Amino acid sequence: MRRTRRIGAALLLLGAAGCADEAPPAAPAELPDPVGAEAYREALSAEAGVEVEPRALAALAAADAAWIGARMDALAGRDGGWRGAFERLRADHPDTPEAVLAAYREEVERARAFVLDRHLVTLPEGPLEVEPTPPYLAARYPLTAYLGYRLAVTAEPGPRLADHCRACIPPLAVHETFPGHHTAFLHQRSGEGVGEAPPELRELAGAHLKNRVFHEGWAQYAEVLMLEAGYYDGRPERELGAWRSLLFRVERARVDALLHSTLDGGDLTPEEAVTALAAFVAPETARAEVRRHLEEPGLKAAYYVGLLQVLELREAVRAGEGAGFDLRAFHDRLVRWPLPLPEAARRRFGVELGPGLPDHGLRPLLGAASRTLPRAEP
Repeated sequence: MRRTRRIGAALLLLGAAGCADEAPPAAPAELPDPVGAEAYREALSAEAGVEVEPRALAALAAADAAWIGARMDALAGRDGGWRGAFERLRADHPDTPEAVLAAYREEVERARAFVLDRHLVTLPEGPLEVEPTPPYLAARYPLTAYLGYRLAVTAEPGPRLADHCRACIPPLAVHETFPGHHTAFLHQRSGEGVGEAPPELRELAGAHLKNRVFHEGWAQYAEVLMLEAGYYDGRPERELGAWRSLLFRVERARVDALLHSTLDGGDLTPEEAVTALAAFVAPETARAEVRRHLEEPGLKAAYYVGLLQVLELREAVRAGEGAGFDLRAFHDRLVRWPLPLPEAARRRFGVELGPGLPDHGLRPLLGAASRTLPRAEP
């Protein structure tokens, strides 16, 4: 188990050392065992810097999922709610893997232009290719992955093409590229600001170069940021896709926490987890997702946990700076250093995040943000 978890962490941002050319050892046929609530809690504590019990995390995620689902039902505005609407949207997808890649390339350029136009975050120069996922990584990354200057897309002929429906592609492209993983990677590769940082900060950032909660939290925040900033305005099907992507990440956090609590009397089996995730993606994709839940405890919760922390930090910095708050400066300062988010809050912004996750979840954080972010031309 320890070796599997190390491999997973190393693959998370292959760009730090370039994409490997040799295939890793084949994954075992049987699903790994859950690690139990205590080991799971320790994993989140090490990377997120917070203390949270798995069942409490699952309950928080369930409450946020219910709130997001209600918003999506209102947005869908038709009989059958968001689930019925999204079944119809899933039928609208590129009809070949090559067309899927072309759609992602177009979306990446659209996202990049929007980030630049709205001055959301500085974009350092750097190449980016959109390519098929290497075959030996396709099982590990059943949808998309950022592999260091490359957006890898897993698109197979057949029913799984619906996982790349036209409403699904925008938030995935945003997450992986602009202003998500690729943007963070370019900032961290640029070395800007490294010289004036104290040695202990540079050492700490180096130790957390592949911190999953920081990286996935930032990329999940990137999805929310684009939603808040009006990227989907006037396109309700694309907006529904963005909310559905957020709901999927929140649901994965709930599933992740409950799966790893099964050793301690939990009630979510791997098959039940597959069923839960199959409400969002094809069953084969859902099964691949559950394998990663079990192989890398805490990874799938990192998106939601990190998002909560970034939003909480943003509101704390905004409250402290008042009218002088600069959104792009906040993003640039945060994304440059891959630190556990409580450490980033303390060392980079001089504010303290609480020892746990906010009891209120996403609702007030997203509500306050959507009222204050710029939605017009700067």
